[in-house]
Amino acid sequence: MRGRSAMAEVICVGVVFLDHVFRVDDATARGHRLFAGDYTATGGGMAATAAVAVSRLGGRAALWARLGDDAAGRLILDELARWSVDTTAVKVIAGARSPTSSVTVDAAGECRLVIYPGEGLDPSPDGLPLTRIEEASAVPVDTRWPAGAEAVLARAADHRVPALLDGEVGPVSVPALLVAQASHTVFSRDGLAQFTGIEDVARGLAAAARRTRGVVGTTAGAAGFYWFEPGIWCSPPAGAGGCGRGHAGRRRRLSRRFCPGARRGQGRRDGGALCQRRCLARLHRTRPRRDPRPGRRMVDAGGQPAKRMPGRVSLRPSPVPTSRWALPRAD
Repeated sequence: MRGRSAMAEVICVGVVFLDHVFRVDDATARGHRLFAGDYTATGGGMAATAAVAVSRLGGRAALWARLGDDAAGRLILDELARWSVDTTAVKVIAGARSPTSSVTVDAAGECRLVIYPGEGLDPSPDGLPLTRIEEASAVPVDTRWPAGAEAVLARAADHRVPALLDGEVGPVSVPALLVAQASHTVFSRDGLAQFTGIEDVARGLAAAARRTRGVVGTTAGAAGFYWFEPGIWCSPPAGAGGCGRGHAGRRRRLSRRFCPGARRGQGRRDGGALCQRRCLARLHRTRPRRDPRPGRRMVDAGGQPAKRMPGRVSLRPSPVPTSRWALPRAD
């Protein structure tokens, strides 16, 4: 593996959506019409949001994904260009329909999603410039493009490039092969239960850890966020104030390599970056301001030092609720 510079690119692989986001008083109301107080159409999706987060934090980001040659696809590409994300490897497929979603968000930040995964999107990873992975700083990957994820994770493993898998719940479980290939896997609580068949967070993480030599972690709803390194259970302490809403980012030691601004938080343990991962996402869905794009101060507010608990399997809660990722919007 050749040496990688501090500004080597981060290649984000997976799904991108056009989100139609509606703000309502009560997203859980049933049986009658909901009237939105605000609406926006903005890019979303796990891989795309990770790419924007990297760019916002001073890194060089690329997105590898699939879109249709429709109006939704064009809107998504235009927004990514405004965020300085490299989309030259995005596969635009003639006649295909781009992924879209409808999101209703209430005043408390609770949301309901209706997801359309797209149609006619070629599953083949053929044509991806896989040699670029050898010089990348890190490769965040989601599971919504399984063939693309497998090809990218295999190349990253061959060249010892950090590969970061998002283990979100889906129509099918996260493939075990992808977890085994990734250097880091972060599950949602539902994704972990789906992958292991175990509802209990501690036992589920232990089961997932036995299926990979990498680091595994999970969000746990209002209970917080936890991760497991070989022989060590970890949890951020209470009081990580900036992590109350959403997620998007990765381990701090990786962010130092591809986001020079992250070095301002030197000395924090890895849990700070895992908090960062959860702090950046879906802010445009949960924050009331018109321009909720994440900045350095907001990210650093969530990067509290992690407490390490050797040999303990009773996990401690932290204030890092789970949610999906989405692109910050541009007004």
